[in-house]
Amino acid sequence: MSSHNVKLPQAFDFGAADGQIGWWPVLACSVLALISLQMLTQKHAIKLNVPTAGYSSIFEPNWLLRMRFLKQSPTIIEEGYQKFKDSIFRVCRNDGDRFIVPNKFVDELRYLPEETLSATMAHAVNFFGEYTSINMIHKGDMSNTQASIHKLTPMLGRLSETMKDELDFALQQEIPKCEGEWVKVQIYDIMLRLISRISGRIFVGLQACRNETWLAASRDFTEHFFTIAMILRLVPRFLHPLIVRLLPQYWRLYNNIETARQILSPIIRERRAQEAAGAPGYVKQEDLLQIMMDSPNAVDNSPDMLAHRQLFLSLAAIHTTSLVATNIMYDLCHHPEFIPPLRSEIMNVLTECGGWEKSAAAKLHTLDSCMKESLRRNPPIQLVFNRQVQQPIKLSSGIVLPAGIQITMPARSLMYDPANVHGDPTEFDPFRFMRRHDEPAQHGGVPKRLFAQTDRTNLNFGHGKHACPGRFFADTEIKLILSHLLLDYDFKYPDGTTRPKTICIDEVLFPDPSARLLMRKRKTS
Repeated sequence: MSSHNVKLPQAFDFGAADGQIGWWPVLACSVLALISLQMLTQKHAIKLNVPTAGYSSIFEPNWLLRMRFLKQSPTIIEEGYQKFKDSIFRVCRNDGDRFIVPNKFVDELRYLPEETLSATMAHAVNFFGEYTSINMIHKGDMSNTQASIHKLTPMLGRLSETMKDELDFALQQEIPKCEGEWVKVQIYDIMLRLISRISGRIFVGLQACRNETWLAASRDFTEHFFTIAMILRLVPRFLHPLIVRLLPQYWRLYNNIETARQILSPIIRERRAQEAAGAPGYVKQEDLLQIMMDSPNAVDNSPDMLAHRQLFLSLAAIHTTSLVATNIMYDLCHHPEFIPPLRSEIMNVLTECGGWEKSAAAKLHTLDSCMKESLRRNPPIQLVFNRQVQQPIKLSSGIVLPAGIQITMPARSLMYDPANVHGDPTEFDPFRFMRRHDEPAQHGGVPKRLFAQTDRTNLNFGHGKHACPGRFFADTEIKLILSHLLLDYDFKYPDGTTRPKTICIDEVLFPDPSARLLMRKRKTS
């Protein structure tokens, strides 16, 4: 097993070196933004007469508020929520305003057609699709990809053994030898590599998932994607065509896309050729790539398009899931008294099920509650349900949302609101959601998996037709990994350290990926 050293993502590392983007381009971009952004946004902004959150005084200029949002967004969003939570309010980001809509409107908004309220357009605008390649979601029908992921969900039971097999292989590759001694590790790096391997097995199959070049491309694509987006947020739009081509991450991102095509396109063509020829012994693979290949849409299922879409699936699945799993480990090391009851439940369930099989994940109620509680306290994204208004929308309150604005909802604030959470929302209580497992199970007795559920106050996975279709896969994957790590290893913070700080970049929150834990193989009787 090789040693890895995870640094702060380049988008957020203002002291980067070795050919990476450092502090000086960011500073230069910021100065340009300060000079021109306020004038441009005021000139072109779509007017909606609602209060603005975050001003420190009546004399604070708009450009300074926008710059403060970069590092102070939790305070600004929470202040707005406390003052205006039953009405619409505005937060000012460097690249434009976002209008935070009360969650009481979620049910009347979530099923509106894309022609009226668009999630895909919001993503393209938020992440500068013409430069990050996310505009490809407008080529063909993105609903085919979402439908493919939904088809994966009922397969998770029979794919449990496959996921367990890949985890066993991944543990051999990525876990350091630590029998009888404490070893310092970057747990985010371990989670990232375990999750990328397991996700790869289910997404692209065994033929590609152990290809180190594919694994690197699927991980690096996300970093390059967000680096480009976060830097462009600081730059006036008229400079984007120039600035983006000066970023090494821009060229690396398109190199990742070409790498994905070189690896996956031949596999796709080979599978199709074998199927068309009726090759003896040919059996369709049970993976997401095959499900997407079977799409009837000629644009969506071309080899190059499928390879490109797989990178975006990795973007959604690998890094976000790794951040969630890392936060859970940080919370448990900060509250080690909760680890023994989790281990007890895991051992009981695995004994009852005869190992990791299809029903095991749904029976881990305590772990499920713990995961949900950690996500409640540490959402990767503060603003969710992001939508671009395509046509004017009149809400039940009478207010009209004009075409062209972006609306969103405050996931973190909702889950810290005492009205929405039983008990003290500022405390970490891994048993907080346990009582809900005692309620009647859904769908004729199927055990609840509360971590992956959405509702009008729990929006971390979205809500409605655009709710994250891969959340049940993430639920199973995290439970599989945590179960084996907690049973087989001890974890703690190094002496003199505690839970690492959360890093804030605009609405994005993530744990310090460079933080260390101590890890030791547990003695087995």
